[in-house]
This record gives sequence, structure tokens and C-alpha cells, in this order.
Amino acid sequence: KLARRVLLRCLWRRRSSDVATIASIWTLGRWNLCHDPEMIGEAFALLGTCWRTMAALPSVPSEGDGAAAERSTGETAFHAETLLGSRTRQEVEELL
Repeated sequence: KLARRVLLRCLWRRRSSDVATIASIWTLGRWNLCHDPEMIGEAFALLGTCWRTMAALPSVPSEGDGAAAERSTGETAFHAETLLGSRTRQEVEELL
């Protein structure tokens, strides 16, 4: 349980992580063994924030997409450019 709590705290605080990094760290939580509803809720909140940030991007990429996504979602925890990293939007959505 402590490992999952640390993992979530780390992911929320590290706003410079791309989705590929988040996905690789995510598996360390072994979420299928978690039975704590509060912690599962926090995990879904993190994924939901990432998903909303990516979903707010326009379908046709253009300069400044990340700023538009941040403004439209109202979330400041993640930036779209950071979440994308070197991957395409489709790859990132599949990882999420």
C-alpha cells in the first residue's frame, strides 16, 4: 500500500513525465491487487487528468496545442507537450 501511495505522489508531483514514462512506472503499482477504494480513486483521477489533457488537443496538431489544452481543461498538473513526449497522439492515447 505504501508503494502505491508513493507512486501516486511521485506521478502527481513529476509534471515533466511523458505518458511512456508514466505507463512504465504505473505497472509497478500492481493495481489489480489494490483493494483500497480511496487509492483507486486517486489513481483514476491521475489518469483522468492525463486523458482530459490529451483529449483537449485539436485533432490536427498545430503549434501551441499544449497551451490550448491546458486552458480548455482547466488542469495545470500536466502539459500536453510533456505528455506527448516524442510519441504521436494516437500512441499516447493507446498507452493511457
